[in-house]
Amino acid sequence: MLVASVAAIASAEDVENEREVSFVESPDSFEMVSESSGFKVNDQFSLSFDEGTIVATYTADPAASAIRDWQLELSLETLIGFEDNGNGNLDSGDTIAWTEDPEDWTYEVVSHVTSLPDGGNLTTVKAMSEDSVLTLEFIFATSPALASDVPISPTDVKLNITINLVDAEGNFDMVALVISAEADFESILEHEEMDGREELNLTHDGLGGFFLWSDNATVDGNLAVVGSSWSEGDLTLTYPAGDSIVHDPIIGVRSVAPLSGLASAKEILGNPILFTAGLAFASALVVGAVIASRRNKS
Repeated sequence: MLVASVAAIASAEDVENEREVSFVESPDSFEMVSESSGFKVNDQFSLSFDEGTIVATYTADPAASAIRDWQLELSLETLIGFEDNGNGNLDSGDTIAWTEDPEDWTYEVVSHVTSLPDGGNLTTVKAMSEDSVLTLEFIFATSPALASDVPISPTDVKLNITINLVDAEGNFDMVALVISAEADFESILEHEEMDGREELNLTHDGLGGFFLWSDNATVDGNLAVVGSSWSEGDLTLTYPAGDSIVHDPIIGVRSVAPLSGLASAKEILGNPILFTAGLAFASALVVGAVIASRRNKS
């Protein structure tokens, strides 16, 4: 249960395309809500983390009689050390050295807020597993900003994943992180490859969201290629083994037609993408699988 401790609330008066962002945290979970202010259409984007699961939700106009919204759930299911058979992916020909279940871990959540030069705030939230094996760093802002030198819009959340394997035992030369991805009943979730990048792309009634990541990670300070595979709603990211692995996806909102905010072209992870300041949730994964799954709307 979230404790009513508001870490950051920023108004949309200082910057033309700024949003109101509220943030509530407890010792082991948090929720962020970003709302447009002063644009043609009011919209709301929220992201929460609890027990190894990230839930992103978007509503085009909360006050409308006919609600248009979507939800994307990303669960960190399994962390695996394995000896690779040579293809760089986790499959039946590999030898498993160990497995861990991030969903079963306890996480400690801490946060801090910094002021942006042109007004507004940038919030950084860290969720660290009890044994420090997995650290998730979430970065979001009230207006366009740089997060770890990557431009983000106010409806993007930069996610830095750090895997610490200093104390890992067994013979393994690769590490896999398995993420279960599930969309709401009315949305379509596709695993796609476009312009050399991979993403999970969610679409629903002219709206959309994404989970986008770089095809490189940092392993013990050196750049390394990230492998990926998609099967029946599970995304598997693979990395060369090392004491420290750092990878940096982005979660965000995408709109087919800009409904709010200012449109700006940005260079994201080496690829140009058109974002709207009011609507931008994009993602990237492998070719051509489509799933539609149900969520219980209560």
